[in-house]
Amino acid sequence: EIDYLLDIMPQLQVLVKEGGQVAQKNAASAFGPGSDLPGMLSKYFASVSAGPHTEKTLIFAGTEANYCVLASVLGAIDHYYRPVVVADAVASANPNAARAVFDYILPSFQHFADTASTFEAVDVLRSNAAAMTSES
Repeated sequence: EIDYLLDIMPQLQVLVKEGGQVAQKNAASAFGPGSDLPGMLSKYFASVSAGPHTEKTLIFAGTEANYCVLASVLGAIDHYYRPVVVADAVASANPNAARAVFDYILPSFQHFADTASTFEAVDVLRSNAAAMTSES
């Protein structure tokens, strides 16, 4: 049985129980045909009153840096999001291909996308959460 491979990792299930959303994708890009992510993101950002000129940041981690992750990052840019790729949370079956993404491809999109370490991404998320809590 390999059905467990289709489930949410036990370490992430708590996020879903707390209201985190899970999007399904049928192509390399999370923004590709059949994906419900674009609609979910539009609904979310509308619910928090993010206007058309508000920077909307998405954080990316995953496997196959040179295919699925890269395709999703480029899709995010096409949808006017600001992707942040967590470099130490991205992998590839071909380490040279992953290095090419970080060394050559992503830098050419430096005005549209960022990279960060897990530590940096978590630090920013904590700061933003604290700021949102103090505004309430």
